[in-house]
Amino acid sequence: MSSFKSKPVEAMQWTGENFDAIEEFAPISGYEAYGDRKGSLQIECEYSDEGYLTVHIGDWIVRNAVGECYPCRDETFAKVYDAI
Repeated sequence: MSSFKSKPVEAMQWTGENFDAIEEFAPISGYEAYGDRKGSLQIECEYSDEGYLTVHIGDWIVRNAVGECYPCRDETFAKVYDAI
């Protein structure tokens, strides 16, 4: 059996205060604020049936080698990715 290593990805964490940087990084299709929370984002996603996925504060937005973006929970991100 062969082993493979994925190509590097780029990622940015949504802090609730870095909207401008996130907007440059990923295709945002919506923004919703809930009460005193900073809000969640909707990012455009080609492989989602709805056409978008929700990113909550603390989640990472990962952009893969072909430019697709998808959200990743912080706990999962820490287990899967290492900074290079």
